[in-house]
Amino acid sequence: MIKRSLIVRVLVIVVPLLFLTAPAIVTGGDSVLLVTEEQAGLDNARGVFEEVDDGPTIKIKSPKNGSVLTGPFRLYVEITKKADGANINMKTLKVNYLKMITINITGKVKSYIKGNKVDVPDAEFPAGNHRTEIYIEDVDGNVSRKLFTVTVNKDE
Repeated sequence: MIKRSLIVRVLVIVVPLLFLTAPAIVTGGDSVLLVTEEQAGLDNARGVFEEVDDGPTIKIKSPKNGSVLTGPFRLYVEITKKADGANINMKTLKVNYLKMITINITGKVKSYIKGNKVDVPDAEFPAGNHRTEIYIEDVDGNVSRKLFTVTVNKDE
């Protein structure tokens, strides 16, 4: 009876830890795989996605829009209040991967959000073309949306 109880307790602790560390294991270290190969393989979105700048200012410092990458990259975004704007509502921050469907990948970067910045030192996409949206609102509900596109080539 004691052995069985101990085994159950160990499983209750170990199994959740495996799920938490699986992304690091899959990507080979500390890099954050933003989408799976299956998600990256979905058809591209056919609609026109326009940037909106009615809310806080979004500055995508890295990667540069249109970059061609060969491996992990730094995802660094700064969000600032406009001089005449309302305060930023960071609870509304979304990082969306734009394919035939919109895939919310905010959860993948959540632990890298510090204040009004997103700083993922080793973000990673599978090989292919990737369009991503950063979305934020201020406390008055004014929206800003900024897009970036990168191409990832397979490592040789």
